[in-house]
Amino acid sequence: MPDKRLILIVDDEPDFVSLLQCRLEFEGYEVVSAGDGQDGFELLDARKPDIVILDLMMPVMDGFEFLSRRNVADERVRKIPVLIVTAFGALMTDEQRKIIADVPVFHKPFEMVTLLKFMGELIGK
Repeated sequence: MPDKRLILIVDDEPDFVSLLQCRLEFEGYEVVSAGDGQDGFELLDARKPDIVILDLMMPVMDGFEFLSRRNVADERVRKIPVLIVTAFGALMTDEQRKIIADVPVFHKPFEMVTLLKFMGELIGK
């Protein structure tokens, strides 16, 4: 049996993380999570997940700073795909829009089937 694909969820809403983690584990993924961008980035660097599901508005380090750090990290970290899942959007600054320009964004609430399909295509599952 091949190794499970590892998903990192970085989001400060415990109920959302729990729901998403349960669904992803049901689909056969291994899941780790962090409640803020700082802890998330440490997990990103240490575990090198197959994909990151990232919220934008979080304490300590937001998703924009997380992406900015990822973009200047070593090549292995930079190549890890990120999907943004957020309720934030309309009030972004131009600088924030540039940071997420190449990152797929799913706005809460979203269709889980659509997220799973898109995620599977990104990581080849």
